[in-house]
Amino acid sequence: MNYRFAFLLLISFGITPLCMGQEADAPSADGRIDDFLKKPCRFDFASASIDELADALRSQFDVNVVVDRAAIAQAGIDECQLTGRVDGIACRSALLLMLEPHDLTFAIRWDSIVLTTQAQADEYWRTVVYDVTDLVSGHRRAATTSLGGQTALQNTASVDFDSLIHSVLVFVQPDTWSAGTGPSQDCHGMTVGPRHLLIVKQSERGHMEIENLFSGIHRAVPKHDRTTRSRDGPAAATR
Repeated sequence: MNYRFAFLLLISFGITPLCMGQEADAPSADGRIDDFLKKPCRFDFASASIDELADALRSQFDVNVVVDRAAIAQAGIDECQLTGRVDGIACRSALLLMLEPHDLTFAIRWDSIVLTTQAQADEYWRTVVYDVTDLVSGHRRAATTSLGGQTALQNTASVDFDSLIHSVLVFVQPDTWSAGTGPSQDCHGMTVGPRHLLIVKQSERGHMEIENLFSGIHRAVPKHDRTTRSRDGPAAATR
């Protein structure tokens, strides 16, 4: 499959590509917000309203922020006061630290950061594509095909996504997936050319935990072991 076609297909379904390689000439709006959420931030709130947090985000990062007033008012927490003193940690972590004690959270929607309730955020799950080429194992196997009485030998690639998907479903927000820890429509593996991709639909906290899980695997497994585990299959990527 042509890489650019695959990228455009993912975009057409509203999917955010993450680490898709070099075929994406410009990041999507969601991709730019992802980058902003990983940046270090500084907040010092003794008692701030949700609107004051939104203003601080806009001024510090020049990002569009939407306050989901209807959902917050319906939950009866529109008068909550946020507290938090953070300096140098990722903005996503800082937001969750300040919002979650009040049953609030954030989502990425409408090319914006949406400050909303945790209940409403379940409606705002986001689909992200993770390049997991160096986290899954693959091998080639021989297969015979018959065409017009002629028998041909073909090499086909087989990739094991199951172990990685099982780890994600067990260790990341295990009670939230559509089918518990079994097969889930929210987490699916696919191969495009030499790249192995994991397509995941989850909340912003879920995506943070997925990135932390993958980072932990990378730290635990030497790069040489990751890049050679698929030597008989499609070429593996290095990070």
